[in-house]
Amino acid sequence: MKAKTIFIGLMIMLMAGCASKPPAFQDRVQELPPVLTGLLQPQKIDLYQQGTHQLETDDGKTVLLQSSAINLNRYVGKRVSLKGTLSTPGDQTKPVFNVTEIDLADTNAGTSDAWQPFEDKRTGLHFEVPPSWEIAADADRVTLRSGGQERATVTVVSTEKSMQEVAKAEQGKEGTPVTVGGQTSWRYTSADSMRLYVPNSSRQKIYDILFKAPIIQLFFEFLNRFNPLPAEALTGDRCAGPAKLKCPEGYRCELYSTQKDAAGVCVLLAPAEPSAASAPLQR
Repeated sequence: MKAKTIFIGLMIMLMAGCASKPPAFQDRVQELPPVLTGLLQPQKIDLYQQGTHQLETDDGKTVLLQSSAINLNRYVGKRVSLKGTLSTPGDQTKPVFNVTEIDLADTNAGTSDAWQPFEDKRTGLHFEVPPSWEIAADADRVTLRSGGQERATVTVVSTEKSMQEVAKAEQGKEGTPVTVGGQTSWRYTSADSMRLYVPNSSRQKIYDILFKAPIIQLFFEFLNRFNPLPAEALTGDRCAGPAKLKCPEGYRCELYSTQKDAAGVCVLLAPAEPSAASAPLQR
């Protein structure tokens, strides 16, 4: 009887041990596509999940990362390409990508046309952004989004003041001189953003560019593709000025500046498009 009791006790202990034992490692690992690309960041604090870092992929997903062979801290804030395996340690519901190889990703994607262009002749804006980014233009402000998050904004300021006056009034100090699109500009940096003021003197406009973390490393690629469009040279009869010259019927006066008694050039009015109400009915 005593032997039987001991045997039953051993069986219960063995069954309990089997029930709590996690599945074999090879049963919890699956291969990912050859390369996983995105922005590498520190892992947000969470006591209930594994991983030391995370990757924001180009399609907006977040993947937890860890590596026993590579110091991932060296790549924080950079766009990288990863190779490795995906596993679910223990009872964790969200898998972790175990990094075995890492390389800096080429933001140019190897071709000059990989980035999508944006141009607004009215405000003189011309730049390019990564192909996965969304562009939303509204009046004098352009918003750039990626992965469901706002990444950058470009605000167009129309003013007769110089770039230095506007920037110093808003930031309270002089910025770091840099060159963007052939223009002397001022740059300001903080812990979570980077800001740039770029002048377009021919149009009396200033571009206020704000890039937010964690995509700061793309800021410089963006600036390489930022080229303000100068105002086109106008030809025609002179108008306005101190003499208050008028344009003939069918023309309007395009002023060179907003200063008092500024002169301009008469330009042909665009023909008005027929409205839906005045358009002939189609039968």
